[in-house]
Amino acid sequence: MQFPDGFVKKYETILGDEARAFLASFDDEAVSAFRINPLKEKQLSFSDAIPNTPWGYYGKVSGKSPEHVTGLVYSQEPAAQMVAQVAQPKPGMKVLDLAAAPGGKSTQLASYLAGDGLLVSNEISSKRSKILVENMERFGATNVVVTNESADHLAKVFKGYFDLIVLDAPCSGEGMFRKDEAARSEWSLQNVELCARRQQRILSAAWEMLQPGGLLAYSTCTFNTIENEDNLAFLIDTFGAEPVALDVLTEWQIAPQLKGEAPAYRFFPHKVAGEGFFFCLVRKPERESVRHKQPKSKEKKNAEKHIPHGIKCFVHTPEKYEWRWMGDEYVHALTPNVLEMVECLKANGIRLHTAGITVGMQKGKDLVPAPALALSTEMDDHSFFDMEFSRDEALSYLARQSVTTMPDLPLGFVLATFRRRPLGFLKNLGTRANNLYPQDWRIRNLETSEDCMAAKD
Repeated sequence: MQFPDGFVKKYETILGDEARAFLASFDDEAVSAFRINPLKEKQLSFSDAIPNTPWGYYGKVSGKSPEHVTGLVYSQEPAAQMVAQVAQPKPGMKVLDLAAAPGGKSTQLASYLAGDGLLVSNEISSKRSKILVENMERFGATNVVVTNESADHLAKVFKGYFDLIVLDAPCSGEGMFRKDEAARSEWSLQNVELCARRQQRILSAAWEMLQPGGLLAYSTCTFNTIENEDNLAFLIDTFGAEPVALDVLTEWQIAPQLKGEAPAYRFFPHKVAGEGFFFCLVRKPERESVRHKQPKSKEKKNAEKHIPHGIKCFVHTPEKYEWRWMGDEYVHALTPNVLEMVECLKANGIRLHTAGITVGMQKGKDLVPAPALALSTEMDDHSFFDMEFSRDEALSYLARQSVTTMPDLPLGFVLATFRRRPLGFLKNLGTRANNLYPQDWRIRNLETSEDCMAAKD
């Protein structure tokens, strides 16, 4: 591999005798992995599990497979899976994923929360935040709010609010060199310094939002100490952060910190089956707790008026949700803590993409189910007749191609399924059907689609 100017010399200095093996590993094939989704009712089983992980497996899954686009699996390399596993939020906690796109950490955090508590998944980039919404909706979690905001703006609103904050920070991307040519071409010592300064600004905002006694998980996909150990020292020296030592199994071959005494953990590609990665965990010192108070809604009394009863019947136990029309014109089902968060975000001008369960809309006389509803763990299956597809038919549907319905199906909205698992909706008009799979989600270049590897029901 051709390295950027200054890279080889830097790591020969840092790693000494290990530098040769480290640099040679960049010519090896990148390691792929994925996770299954424990929130989904009908699980898939695979071989080649990643040791000591609850849902991880080695191997490659196609982003165009029915298994992936319906949220049964999520592609994520092994080292990146360690962050949420280490942070491991407990059900009921308030969690913030501060730089969440495309959704790897957020989907895993949602798995640990298991629908109990609150997950705010934030992404500052508008383009990337849309991808984040897609992946979170496909995953089917019900207690997630997706925002598109700067860390500074969030910090002005949520001082001392979150129990756990995960920051997989934008970085120089050294750990992605063998997967991403752009990361190599954009690397420079100046960019490393720039990234570190930006990371400290985001860390400062994150610290403001952390509840005393709360945990901050910081990670990067880069190797240098400037963006890693130096930023850990910044948290300790500036804010009095308390480093948290972790039980790391020796067989994982995770390396310790390269600088200082505060415990930190590194994945080097010449030692582990994964890409380059760094993470650490710190605790905010305990003191008198000052929780953020949610503003009271002025419209709550009349908020549920005009919500068609038929839409509420699209989900299980509709009585446990608050129901709201939102800016996307759909009715959303919100748990009380999600509703409080939505009201707070609106009151403070924070950009909100989606929240809770996107259920449906009224269009003329029709009650139209939302595409995301089909992938939600809370959809009431009895509300819709279903049409079972073969794999080829499922792929055709996911590519948003035309669908011919079965003549014995009733007119109206029908749930498309593959292996008895929901894909999305179509509207049966009798002689033909309208494919309602979202245009933005459709599979492109269908001929290159691959099966999910060796999955078994």
